[in-house]
Amino acid sequence: MYDRRNWADEYQTWSFEQAETMFLDEVLPEIKKQHEQDGVADYPARCEGWCNFIDLLNKNGDINDVQASDWPHPQCNLRPGETQ
Repeated sequence: MYDRRNWADEYQTWSFEQAETMFLDEVLPEIKKQHEQDGVADYPARCEGWCNFIDLLNKNGDINDVQASDWPHPQCNLRPGETQ
């Protein structure tokens, strides 16, 4: 589990890399547990999870409005061969 306070002290807002790492380590495993029991990636669920996560970071003040609207989805949310 990441300690939000340490990141807030070191950075005014989170970087994309920090958010992506937390998503991959903490959010994506829960999405897989709930929506991918068959082993097939559920890309809509992953995308919704990312959007909800980014919205939460924005509402908590961890990222600003520009970051929230400009950040792309992480590669794990894209279907093979799909680009942003």
